[in-house]
Amino acid sequence: MKKLFNRLLIPTLLITCIYIVSCATFTRDAYRTLSVSKETYTATISTINDLYKQRLVAPEDYQKIMSLARDYQYFHNKSVDALTLYKQNNEPSFKEIYQKYAVKLGETLSKIIEESKQYLEMTK
Repeated sequence: MKKLFNRLLIPTLLITCIYIVSCATFTRDAYRTLSVSKETYTATISTINDLYKQRLVAPEDYQKIMSLARDYQYFHNKSVDALTLYKQNNEPSFKEIYQKYAVKLGETLSKIIEESKQYLEMTK
């Protein structure tokens, strides 16, 4: 599991940086970024939930991770909404809104992985 997250984390962060500066293929790259981010999030939260059910995650850590998970979902939804509006209207302000939320999304995903790291290492 740790290898999976190491393989997904670095590309996720790199893609996040790349799409911010990319213009020609912005929408396509943004959707790809959201997809990779969501896959990483889903795998992490699924593993944490499984470990929590086995009583291997401390309740206070679980609550913190779930709080971050709610933040992630909020930023993901806002990113998708802004990207959809940008694609429909080609309005630069929607692109900027997307970028703002996408940065928050990446930061939140990084926090989730960091908070989960000690537990994810149990699954080696």
